[in-house]
Amino acid sequence: MATLEDAGPDDLSFLTNPRYRGALATSRAGAILVGAGTDVANRDVIEAAEPYLALAEILDRLYPASRPVPGISADARLGEG
Repeated sequence: MATLEDAGPDDLSFLTNPRYRGALATSRAGAILVGAGTDVANRDVIEAAEPYLALAEILDRLYPASRPVPGISADARLGEG
């Protein structure tokens, strides 16, 4: 993931606000995530009815939260009772 300005050919970028269309013209992003019905000519797009939700899901898959290793820590201590 990268902004339209910083994206390269291996990056996914995001466009929902029309004021950033100018940045789209010069963006090198490999693909653009857009809202349904957004007209983006000559670009690879991922079109989503809910682009902010789609972005959250994509980010969760690209950068999953680290999960603690199950078990009891070697640093665990029990009190008297």
